[in-house]
Amino acid sequence: MIVTINKNICVNVCILLVSFSISLLIGYSIYIYTQQSPEILYPTQKSSSYSINKYGFRDGYTSDKPYTAMVLGGSAAFGFALDNNDETFSSKMSQSNKKYNVINSAVIGFLSGQELSQMIHYLDNFNPSIYIVFDGWNDIYDPYLFAKSWPMSYGPIGFHNVFFMMENRLADYFQLTRKDKHLKVDSLEQIGEPLTEKEYFQKILTTYISNIGKMRSFANSRGASFLHVFQPELGSKRILSRSEQEILSTWSEKYKYRDSHITEKYRDLIKIAKDSFLEKNIIYVDINEEAAFSENSQTLFFDVIHPNELGHEIIAKILNQALSDKF
Repeated sequence: MIVTINKNICVNVCILLVSFSISLLIGYSIYIYTQQSPEILYPTQKSSSYSINKYGFRDGYTSDKPYTAMVLGGSAAFGFALDNNDETFSSKMSQSNKKYNVINSAVIGFLSGQELSQMIHYLDNFNPSIYIVFDGWNDIYDPYLFAKSWPMSYGPIGFHNVFFMMENRLADYFQLTRKDKHLKVDSLEQIGEPLTEKEYFQKILTTYISNIGKMRSFANSRGASFLHVFQPELGSKRILSRSEQEILSTWSEKYKYRDSHITEKYRDLIKIAKDSFLEKNIIYVDINEEAAFSENSQTLFFDVIHPNELGHEIIAKILNQALSDKF
């Protein structure tokens, strides 16, 4: 018997398999695709260390307050590896901030382009008073993780490389289900001109600055304020604990972190983005430059990019102070 499978079902099955595979690796059920948003966290799920509410947001402390702040970002903003919801900086901000309920709408793996889409197509429905975008590192790390040689014609610039994983799995599925296994499969030409490493970085930078600018413009057009936060990265911390030194060494040995110069590339992105933000009057905070974090001799990271509970606590204090001073 021959069973005809609807193409949309095939696509959704492949997406589900990719998401499930990643969830097995990192312990989270990741994405659901909806008409309202390209990606949100799967609603109403719970584990021993986190829970996601019916809107697709990580739970945290809330109470009766006049204003709402929405936190956007990737796994660091989400609170990857923390033991419970209340350890995230968004929840800690809510607990001590008398003006704002701070909602954690971060999604593991997001880059700036996905945050932009999420803001426009989904978060706008909640009418927040302010958006807090906590990002930067993914927009550098993910494209360079994908790049294997130069020149490069394309890459996951501004979005997560899981989309290329889906593309590969869809192609594999087609090969498995086609009737004639001997037909030649034409490969698509790579889109765009080949880029040198310098040109690739410039494209990353231009895309990132553009996405942040669009987010600020959209937020303001909808009556919301906008705060950008450059997330902290271990290699940029001025004082490292012994544990943090070991983490950096392990990442350098296993993942060639130092050899790939991610820290230096991230610093360059921050420096150039800051100049642009100053010209455009985009308000920002760079956690890497905050002495309370960068010059703290205690261990503030689980790995090179994910802060531990103490790290989140310090970030919460810095950002609550920024809200008080700047808005």
